[in-house]
Amino acid sequence: MTSLKRATPALAAAALTLIIGVSSVAGAGATVESFPLDSRSSHEEPDGHVYWFDVTGDVRIVTTADGRQSASVHMREVQTLYDPSGKLVMEAKLASSQHALTIGEDAFQVHLTSRAEWTNEFGGGSYHVVLQIVDGVVIVDHQR
Repeated sequence: MTSLKRATPALAAAALTLIIGVSSVAGAGATVESFPLDSRSSHEEPDGHVYWFDVTGDVRIVTTADGRQSASVHMREVQTLYDPSGKLVMEAKLASSQHALTIGEDAFQVHLTSRAEWTNEFGGGSYHVVLQIVDGVVIVDHQR
């Protein structure tokens, strides 16, 4: 479960990108901006265990001529944990899709779907979360 907590920075970065895109000032004409999410990093724990994080995906921001915006983030992350000898201890695969839409001056809608599955020396597990927020009110929130 520790490794899933480590996914927070990647998800937070994607969410921040989404929020920045949604709250940006729109240009005069309709525009589409896209850029990839692609990174590989590692983190070594004091005990010698090494976490690897591989992130792929994309961000797409559409601004209409009247200033409304839509932002989508699709991201996949694979996390692996190796013990000090190099043996694979755990692998987690995460996939998330986020979509935000401005629907008024100060109103927006956000929809997030996230799935994860992991295996480790004790077995494995998975979860699926859906969250939808409209004007600051949680409309859908469930997990399995």
